[in-house]
Amino acid sequence: MKVYGNTLAYISARELHPRLCYKIVPRDIVHFFVIIHYMGYCRLPSKLDYWNEGDNICGDHPVCRAYGMSYKKFQFLWRNIYLMEPREEVQSGESEDEGDTDYDDHRDTHYIVRKDEEEDDYHFDAKARNIIDLTNQGNKLLCQWPSWVMTIDEQMTCFRGRSIETYKMSNKPIEFGYKSFSIVDATTKFLWHQLSYGRKHTNAGTILTVKFLVNTLPKRDTLDYVCGMDNYFTHVKAIQHCLDAGVHVVGTARAKRGWPAPEIRRIDDNRFNTLYHIADREVDYVTYRWVDNNVVTLVSTMHDPNESVVKNRRRPRTTQTNRHHVRAVWGDDPVKPIDIPKVVDDYNHWKVGVDVMDQLLAVLFPDLRCRRTWMPLMIQALMTMRVNAYTAHKYVNTHPRSHKEFTLCWMKCLMRRATKLVRVTRNRIIHSVDQSSPRRFRMSTKNPRLPNARLDNNLSHAAVINPRQGKCVYCRYNYLCQKIERPDDNPSSWGTVGQPMRKCIGCNVYLCRGCFDPYHSQNN
Repeated sequence: MKVYGNTLAYISARELHPRLCYKIVPRDIVHFFVIIHYMGYCRLPSKLDYWNEGDNICGDHPVCRAYGMSYKKFQFLWRNIYLMEPREEVQSGESEDEGDTDYDDHRDTHYIVRKDEEEDDYHFDAKARNIIDLTNQGNKLLCQWPSWVMTIDEQMTCFRGRSIETYKMSNKPIEFGYKSFSIVDATTKFLWHQLSYGRKHTNAGTILTVKFLVNTLPKRDTLDYVCGMDNYFTHVKAIQHCLDAGVHVVGTARAKRGWPAPEIRRIDDNRFNTLYHIADREVDYVTYRWVDNNVVTLVSTMHDPNESVVKNRRRPRTTQTNRHHVRAVWGDDPVKPIDIPKVVDDYNHWKVGVDVMDQLLAVLFPDLRCRRTWMPLMIQALMTMRVNAYTAHKYVNTHPRSHKEFTLCWMKCLMRRATKLVRVTRNRIIHSVDQSSPRRFRMSTKNPRLPNARLDNNLSHAAVINPRQGKCVYCRYNYLCQKIERPDDNPSSWGTVGQPMRKCIGCNVYLCRGCFDPYHSQNN
């Protein structure tokens, strides 16, 4: 995968399943992702409607017919695209680890748990992990470091199929699907990093997850960060690690055995807007007990208990719990200024980063039916790229575009990159009908040197599958270097020259899979 200008440009054929390498060109992959974005921009009942003739209901959708993308070709990509490079060392049916059978009481199903993690291909995000990692890397390219206020919370990816890795969360907009933990900038709503979390095959607990997300923040030694969390993450060990990493914590606290302190739990004062606090003796944080509609327990490592702010608060709906103080405080007024603690006001503003990010994702999220379990994760990563780019666009422009206008520009940009890819590599793409025979690179046997084109950033250095084999240039270079340095040794000790079917479309040379990256980074 390559990133051009902080935008996903294409996925090269070396990252597709081998059976697709002779039928798909990189331009088709770009167009495939453009159509997925377009299906979120313009939602229709069926995928076939995007290729029907224009009428008053469906309209005309030329973006779906561009570059000769027919409905059959899109269906072929939708059913066969494969983002995980196949492993050659593990053959189907030859695994020595047969696994142990376990039983899921909740779903009344049996499943297999393998002891060898390298042979466990069942992990729910294994096939989408490449594009998830690409999304996290692209986030660091768009933003060097986020603001000082961050939010850690769960994100749900809608999935209606059967999987033992899904969660059910009744209080979320997406109640059923895959869960991931994300850290989001609470000021700009920019998703900084996300981590997929399975119900069965993910062994990391909540404390380790908080440690991992906090450690992704840059310049923690010079910048003072603060993370807003809910009571699912505010454990004592997680708070201690955040303080050791230079990150403050503000969040609600879940009452459990031995925590919070018994002095706070024994208080029975339920008067409205009363605040009690107690400092911890071992960890540098303060536990607060505040009464709103119900008793709220909070924890903070940075607030002063005596600080307060005046906020205009609406009169809440009268219930059996708060009916005594609603009439006494608000009376007949719908809004009234109330002096509330500063820790409560900051938590209310800092906790919504992930929730707003979810709302931005849901605006133009395509409602596509997926048979494979990892496809929703891939679509979620694609939509995250677009939303983060839109957030950066709003931040750097004085007159930003709307979300829909930016999405159209996003798709046009991808289509232009696909056109540029075809224009730059016009006769070197192996699937071209009018393919000419470019000049072959010849290496001197007395003074071997690698071609200078490998370091040219203006070329599209991507590996594609060629119908014919050829000698690897990098293997040939290493072979001749060893031959010159040790002319008297046995020729078998100089190495072997591979004959792969992979070519770099920018350099027009054959390269083995392991030689592709060293070849484009080594100097003569």
